[in-house]
Amino acid sequence: MHTISFRLPRYLHEKLESLSQERGCNMSDVMREALQKYFSHFFKPRRALRDVRRRLRALRQNTRSRRITLEFTASVPVSSKVFRKLSKESRKLRCSEHQAARLILLWYLEKY
Repeated sequence: MHTISFRLPRYLHEKLESLSQERGCNMSDVMREALQKYFSHFFKPRRALRDVRRRLRALRQNTRSRRITLEFTASVPVSSKVFRKLSKESRKLRCSEHQAARLILLWYLEKY
């Protein structure tokens, strides 16, 4: 079991908090679900996965260009398998695991 901790900007923390309150669960459950939904794309055709990665890279560039203060800390316990997938994906996105987790969460909150 691994724990991924990363910092979040205020608007992302508020979205995460409201979604977790709507569902009646805690924030780490929502983050874990975001990771699971993202990695479920690995079973889809490569083209769909490329589109998701392209979207994440665009989000990464967008957040890099704006100076965003990361005020809140979030952490989520994940299995070793999910952590290995996250590490592999972060190399493909050319960022750290923390940044990849934050981008995946952002993707999830925009999509669902």
